[in-house]
Formats: sequence, C-alpha cells, structure tokens
Amino acid sequence: MEVVRRRRLGRGDRHERVESALADAKVHDLVALALFDDPRRSSDVFPTLNRWARDLADAFADCKRGTHVGERTIDDPTFVRHVGELVERIRREAA
Repeated sequence: MEVVRRRRLGRGDRHERVESALADAKVHDLVALALFDDPRRSSDVFPTLNRWARDLADAFADCKRGTHVGERTIDDPTFVRHVGELVERIRREAA
C-alpha cells in the first residue's frame, strides 16, 4: 500500500481514487499494484517473485495462505526474514 500511495500520489492522482483502488484490492492485487501499477497483472506476480528468488515467492504464498486460516503465531525466523526481504525488494523495484 505504501508503494502504491507514494507512486500514485506522487504523479498527482487524487487521494480518494488511490484509497479506492487500495480498498477494493485483495492481497494478490495489492502486490500487482505495487509491482506493475496494475491489479489486472496479478497473474504476473508469482513469475516475477520466482525470478527474484523462490524463497520470496514461497513467503508470499505463505502470507496469502495465512489470510485464510485466521490468527496464527509466526515463530519461524527464516519466514520472517524472507517476508522482510520481499517487502524491501518490492520497495526497491517499485521505486
């Protein structure tokens, strides 16, 4: 969301329009918005993440699964590290 807001507000899009795009988006669509500025490119998300590193694609898949199983405790330091790397990579690539 941070990346999308920065990009779209930076180019002059209206706040209401940006927030509407974010509110309507599911997790996969949000990543497509961040990476490609287009939620319709959600089918390109996993191929892109896999090109970067399989661990990043796996971390994203685990995050998506987590949204469907409810509250859970994450105590796997490797998973947490990979999610952090994924976030930083999205920030860099979308800059």
